[in-house]
Amino acid sequence: MKKFLFISLVLFSCSITNKSSDGLETIKPIIFIDGINSSKKQMESLNKNDIESVSVFKDSIAIAIYGLKAKGGVILIKTKSINN
Repeated sequence: MKKFLFISLVLFSCSITNKSSDGLETIKPIIFIDGINSSKKQMESLNKNDIESVSVFKDSIAIAIYGLKAKGGVILIKTKSINN
């Protein structure tokens, strides 16, 4: 149950709002599905039963691994393979 709840939260909460001096800025995370850069729409279209694991990187860890383009975080989704 907890795994499904976590995946649901990740799939439906896919933006970060930062408060800056000139207002609010929405920053979107980078999404990878099976190593391929994907859109939020592609992520939302995944069948929850096809997801093997979800990893979320945020803050300095995401930037250290993926560069400044990842300042909104990174979501890595691994789907179950046909061979499993």
